[in-house]
Amino acid sequence: MDAVSTQETTIAQHPRHMTWEEWLAWAPDNRITEWADGEILEMSPIGAIHDEISQWLIVVLRSFLRVNQAGKLRAAPSVLRLSEGRRGREPDLMFIAAANLGRITPTHVEGPVDAVWEIVSPESVIRDWHDKYREYETEGVGEYWVIDPQQQRVELFQLGENGRYAPAELMEGKLQSSAIPGFYLRPEWLWNDPMPLEFDVLRELGVL
Repeated sequence: MDAVSTQETTIAQHPRHMTWEEWLAWAPDNRITEWADGEILEMSPIGAIHDEISQWLIVVLRSFLRVNQAGKLRAAPSVLRLSEGRRGREPDLMFIAAANLGRITPTHVEGPVDAVWEIVSPESVIRDWHDKYREYETEGVGEYWVIDPQQQRVELFQLGENGRYAPAELMEGKLQSSAIPGFYLRPEWLWNDPMPLEFDVLRELGVL
């Protein structure tokens, strides 16, 4: 039996309701679950496109952040705790600014964080575009990036002074981050086949 099948069996055999502490202690390192109001939410394994985009972003973002000493990046299955302990989400990527590094604990990150990236899978459309949008907005996550490979669509939502998200405008072909000064994405980078070399992107971003 492979690792995914073993985990699915374990999930099926475990009670669907547990406390935050029980979930953190139970969920394996390669967990494909989230936690909300005491209920385990099962997640599907990611696909090839999802994984390729995620790994590419990790290289670009971590390199950019390290050079600029701007903060830290955490990737799934790192846990983000939201809404006064009522949600345990596993964003594909999340950024914690240098001033907020105290929010990182040995088991999870206490929300809000400064930016989150979610890569949409066929089974996560409603969760990423609607459920998590509302949760991250309510929690006060400064930026929410939604990357949808099926639609070849990227949206950047930025939190305004009114506490609501507004979509960032594409300026000169770029989506410019406000949470990470100097960082931007060109949406076509994500849809090119092959994707551009990370070295070339970092050079354009001015860190090489």
